[in-house]
Amino acid sequence: MTPFPIHFDTPVCTVERFSELTGMAKSTVESYVRAGRIPIMPKQSPAEKVLINLVLYTQQALAQGQPAKRRATR
Repeated sequence: MTPFPIHFDTPVCTVERFSELTGMAKSTVESYVRAGRIPIMPKQSPAEKVLINLVLYTQQALAQGQPAKRRATR
């Protein structure tokens, strides 16, 4: 659970909208999507529009702020 509320108008958005929200260039967002750095929703056909999964992206960002779990040593 996060220490602060997170609100989404929608759980997914287009590359164009993500670019607007983050201030990243559209070409950068597209490059990150191709590289797997930004998660997208599964597509049924190559012609479908790319929809960025904001929920998963946020979860990944929050996990980066968490300290790594330490293994118990004996």
